[in-house]
Amino acid sequence: MPLDDASIWLIRAGALHELIPVTGPTGERVEVALDKRRQLDCARRAGLEVPTTSIYDLGPELLAFDRYPCVLKPALAIEYHQGRSSAIPSTFARIRASSSVL
Repeated sequence: MPLDDASIWLIRAGALHELIPVTGPTGERVEVALDKRRQLDCARRAGLEVPTTSIYDLGPELLAFDRYPCVLKPALAIEYHQGRSSAIPSTFARIRASSSVL
């Protein structure tokens, strides 16, 4: 049973769900579990109240953001970047590296 985002990603990446029973998300549900944009879309379509959300790519638009307080988090819980899987800390490091302000 995958207990966190990294475990869910690893089971999908290794296609382990084809080899062993998995008591967690598989198939399309893995993508929803790991992508906050898709989670928000599913919640809206289900009629749930979703907080006001802005989605930005790394770049000038994000760096110009000036509405505070806010919660800043990556859309993807874990991603494959430059041949390695990376989670939230490396995403924030990339944001920091793209700005002299932070």
